[in-house]
Order: sequence, then C-alpha cells, then structure tokens
Amino acid sequence: MKPAWIIGFSGHRNLAHPELVRQSLHTALSTSMAAVSEAGGQAHLYVSAAYGADLLSIEVAESLGIPVHLVLPKPVITDEQGGVSFVEGFASDFINAACEPMRREWEQALAYIRKAERGEDGWTFRLVNGTQVDPECYYDAGIQIMEAADLFLTVWDRQPARGLGGTAEMVEQADKLGLPMQCIDPETGAIEAVRYESFAPRLDEGQRLMQSLKLDPSLNSKQLFDALDTHANHHSREFRNAVVKGIWLHALATITAAIAALLHGTSLAAAQIVASLALFEWVLVVLAWMKTKRMSRGDCHTQWMRSRFAVELMRAMFGSITLVDPLNPPIARHKKEWLRFAVSAGLKIAAENKEQRTWQQERDAYVASRLDNPRTGQIPHFVEKQAAAAPLFDRLSRVQKMASSSAVIFVFGAFLYKGSHAMHGTITGDKIDVPQGMANVAVVFFFKFLPIALPLIAGVASALRSAKDCGRRKFRYLELANRLRIAREQLVHLKTESSCRRCVGLIEEILLDELIEWHLSEKQNGAH
Repeated sequence: MKPAWIIGFSGHRNLAHPELVRQSLHTALSTSMAAVSEAGGQAHLYVSAAYGADLLSIEVAESLGIPVHLVLPKPVITDEQGGVSFVEGFASDFINAACEPMRREWEQALAYIRKAERGEDGWTFRLVNGTQVDPECYYDAGIQIMEAADLFLTVWDRQPARGLGGTAEMVEQADKLGLPMQCIDPETGAIEAVRYESFAPRLDEGQRLMQSLKLDPSLNSKQLFDALDTHANHHSREFRNAVVKGIWLHALATITAAIAALLHGTSLAAAQIVASLALFEWVLVVLAWMKTKRMSRGDCHTQWMRSRFAVELMRAMFGSITLVDPLNPPIARHKKEWLRFAVSAGLKIAAENKEQRTWQQERDAYVASRLDNPRTGQIPHFVEKQAAAAPLFDRLSRVQKMASSSAVIFVFGAFLYKGSHAMHGTITGDKIDVPQGMANVAVVFFFKFLPIALPLIAGVASALRSAKDCGRRKFRYLELANRLRIAREQLVHLKTESSCRRCVGLIEEILLDELIEWHLSEKQNGAH
C-alpha cells in the first residue's frame, strides 16, 4: 500500500497561452511526483473539472499516470431526453461569452467525470461537501481540496479573485494554512516554489507500521487487512496474557514473602523453610520480570496498539468507503498522525471496489455489514463484548470491595493486638510472646497474615479489572450499542443521498470516538 500524497489544484479558466501552461504543469507535477516516488509513495491530483487550467492539469496528470480525484461544485443535470442540461448544474459553467455551450471542453470534462465515476486507474469522484449553489459552491469546493492537500499547485496571475472561490482566494487560504505551493504564471510559465522545501514526504504511524511488517506489496486491501488483523491478535494475546500473569506472579510473590515473615524459630528446619520460601519468592519475581521484559521486547504493547488501530480504521473504510470520502476521513479531525495511512488505505480500497450501486443500495449494504452482521457488525460486537465483560467486572468488583472492607477491620485488629502487647510490655526484642497451639495459629492468621493478604487481594482484583478492560466495556459498550441502534433507525429511513452520507459520517465518528478512547486508555498503561 503506497502512501498517498495529495496535490491540490486551482487555476484560471481563461488562459492566453494554454500550451505554455501545459508544459509548466508537466514540469511541476513531474517534480513533485519524483519527490513522492523517492519516498516510496504515490502522488495524487485533487481538482475540479472546470474548463481551462483544471482540464489541463487533469490531462497532464493522466499522461503521467497520476490518479485524479474530482470534486464538482455542482452536479451534472440531465434534461428530459437524457442529455446534459447547460441551463443548470455543472454544465452551465461551460458557456462562452456568446452564451453558447463550449461543447468540446464539456465533452472532455464529461469524459473525465465518467472515468472518475467508474473508478478507472484509481480515479475517484465526489460532489462538494456543502452548498451546491453559486457562488458559494466554488469556494466550498476549493476549501475541500485545500483541506486534503499536502501540496497546493496553482495557475495564478497574481490578480485579485474575480469572484467568490477564485484562485487568489485559494492561494490566500493556502498561505494561512502554511501549505507548500507551486505557483505557475499563466503569462510566462514560470514556476515559483513557496515553502516547497516543507513538502518532504514522511511516513506516519500507520505507514511505519506497514513498513515494519514488510508485507508483500502485491497484496490487495483485504489481504493487507487480514495480515494486520493477525498481527494485532497475536500481540493482543501476548500482551494481555503477560499482564495478567505478571499480576498473579507479583501477588504470589508478595504472599510468599508474607508467609516467610510470619514464620519464626531458631531450628535448622525452620531456617531451611524460610530460605526455601525466599528462593521461591525470587523465582516468582524473576518470572514476573521476564514477562515484563517480553512485553517491552519488540514493543509488544505498542505494536498491538498500532496494528489494532490500523485494523479498525481499515474495517471502517471497508464498510463505508462508498459513503465517506476517502480523501476526507474522520480521523483527519482527531489524530493527524494516522491521516496518511487512512487516506492511502481508503484510496486503495476505493480503487479495488468495482461494484456500481445506487446510494440506497450502498446504504443498505452499510447497515447490513457494518452495523448488523452477527460476525462483523459493530452493534453485535459491542453487545457481545459488553455481555462478557459485565459479569467479570461485577465479580472482580465484589472481591475488591469485600477485601478492602475486610482489610479495614483486620488491619485495625492487628493494630489493637500489637498495641496491647506493647502497652503490657510483652514484646521483648524481636520475639513476641504468644499463646501456643491453635490459639497461636489463629493469632498469626487473623492479626498477621490477613492484614497483609487482604489489601493485596483488593489490589489484585483492581489490577485485573483494569488489565482486562472490563469496566470500560461494561458501561461504555452498552452506551455505544444504544447510540448505534438509534443512528441505524434514522439511517434506514433517510430519503436523500446527502442526508445518508451525513448520517454515516456521524456513525463513523461515534465508532472512532471509541477507538480513540481505547487508544488513550492503553497509552495510560505504558504504550507509546
């Protein structure tokens, strides 16, 4: 999966020297393409399809093998006979000064639009996220391109914008965002590089993970997902088992030390027993230390977090790629360090998705696979995990409460017992005068062993509850399942494509919130 770097484009419609601009576009795109390729990535062009500079940039990108992603400010409207209407919609922009359709330019634009709609050569198509009414739609389309771009390429005459959404306004916005730019003068063809040195392709969290796994580059998106899922499951089992075993080993070592501390006597047999217990305690501590080292060796915890995060991002894209724009994934608003991976994976999944379905069919497929499917659906997943976590959480909570409550009583009892001996002068040196026989056993158990063991049991129960993440699953997963059910009911009854896409976006935000919450909770457990 090659990392995708997005080159956003904006330019003037009317060009006095189109061939000169074409040559400059070829030079600029070739330069950026080479820089991205050197870093092991792939350059993509994000552009509208207006006549003039837009069509030239698409033409040049196609000749260089650069995938093109189109965003239209308005839809293509057809008339009653099935022909394209030049009265309204995007085609209405292709009218010359004589109020006649620019048919040659329109046919070229329409061919690019249809190619993007079919998804050929990795091309994609979308309408602007926002108003589709003049003139706001042009501005919104330009901003949408800007938000996704790593580099901004423009054909600009250095003059103020002729209207809302003009090239000058996009350049101004790129300056405010600090985007690297390549500005082409439409009169001379000169290319001015602005902050271009900051266009240094770097790998993000997900891409570094993919690089470390050394996966076969010929794998398709489903095979990549399976490989990541296998990797995540392996590290998950290894980490969780090591944590739980480490907790039990430390607890057992503490109990062993407590037993050794309670034993006394001057005989050789007593000394041998105490020494054996000390050796056993040392073995337990060493085993616990080895478990901890095993977790840190190879960054087991971090590898698990990264691979699981990548898996869940890809799972979301498999279910929603036709309804959520791969160039504007929800992760962009939450964790920028995963944006490159999400865009790259999304574009790969979109390129491999050859099914042509209506938005209603896409919605129904999304509900069936992403939400309701017993094996892969998120609602059954949260319900199942919540049902498994709730009784475990309740058991551990009861143990923790009982042990901590009992500890208050027995620790205070130990204080009274030892205090009474101190007041009566029955403690001499390191030898305590206690009754013999069963009375001695009871005193040792109730006033020496339990005051040590009960706080330890409470701590172990609390640690296991945290390690198994059962508290968050019990309460948070129930809430998430209910929120998803409500959103699902709304989604299945929506009657427009835009409202459907908006609702799917909100559902993915809900699921992403949970993923980020899990990621942050694991960071608190020591991952990085």
